[in-house]
Amino acid sequence: MAEQVFPLVKEITPLTNIRIMGLMTMGPFTAEPEELRPCFRKTKEIFDFIKAETLKGLR
Repeated sequence: MAEQVFPLVKEITPLTNIRIMGLMTMGPFTAEPEELRPCFRKTKEIFDFIKAETLKGLR
């Protein structure tokens, strides 16, 4: 999935009226917060990678 995000972001960022402010994820349905943390951590890592690529229009 991560490999699908970067090309999409590269396609979106030149659009003048759209700003990517972050990524959103839906974790698995569980009562255990520790099971959710890896999902959200991975989303943050993907966003940080994309942001590090210094794409214009990314916040």
